[in-house]
Amino acid sequence: MKWVRIYLAGILFGAYSLLSPILAQAYPSPNAVNGTTATSQATEAEIVKTDGEVLSGTVEEYRFDDYIRIRTSDGKLYEIEWPDIRKLNGMAIAPPTPLARPRREFWQKSWYLNPFELGFGVTAVPAKMNALMNSYRNLPGYDGDTKVSINALGIYFPVGAQRQTLLGFVLVEDTSDGISQLNNFWDLEQNIFYSISGMYFPFGKIGDGLYVKGNFGVADVYFSGYGGYSETGPGVLAEVGYVFPFGRFVRPLVNINYSLKDIGTSDEYVERGIYQSASFNIGLLW
Repeated sequence: MKWVRIYLAGILFGAYSLLSPILAQAYPSPNAVNGTTATSQATEAEIVKTDGEVLSGTVEEYRFDDYIRIRTSDGKLYEIEWPDIRKLNGMAIAPPTPLARPRREFWQKSWYLNPFELGFGVTAVPAKMNALMNSYRNLPGYDGDTKVSINALGIYFPVGAQRQTLLGFVLVEDTSDGISQLNNFWDLEQNIFYSISGMYFPFGKIGDGLYVKGNFGVADVYFSGYGGYSETGPGVLAEVGYVFPFGRFVRPLVNINYSLKDIGTSDEYVERGIYQSASFNIGLLW
């Protein structure tokens, strides 16, 4: 029995001697150094830095995607930041991928600005007003008409989960017909002030392609040349346009609109009645 016990003890000792290095390699015990990750085993590494410097030595401490500390054969300790490593033991190291910020699309904005639109327009006015304007055109020295359309300061906010509708406010939409004659200039302006406005994009989200628009506000017809004369009433506008679908922050647009003003009172020059204008414009949606 004594020899049996000695024999079994020899087997167990031999198995322990063979398995200990294997287990130690498979399950290395971590060695925390100031909250970093390191190994209790000596690991050799060769590091090629991005500036071309090559360092070889024993890895004493590392944190993936952060840094590696190695001690070279001359006893010096180096800490190399991860972005400064080009190769580690012959393997190329990709730089850390920065966290991508979510891209905000144009239709995801919280508000929109239609700062201005410029174009040209045509007008239709009641008979008496039209005869007056034509009388100036028939004067000697008539130098032509200036027909201008200016729309300014529209502010809009998205409405609805589908992000196809904008509701907002427009300060002024103006179409003017100016007549030049020698040193004289007469101008008839048709305005809609302080409009409640809505835009709808039927085939896409806000800022994508075709849209329709409607405004309702305070109409004003203003005649200048012999002083200034103005009368007011309600006014409406209908518009069809196209926003070019490129640009994350600002997009160009074109449109055609038609407006109608119902002027209920008359003065020396401005006749009561229906005033109409149509215009073609280019502008921006910001």
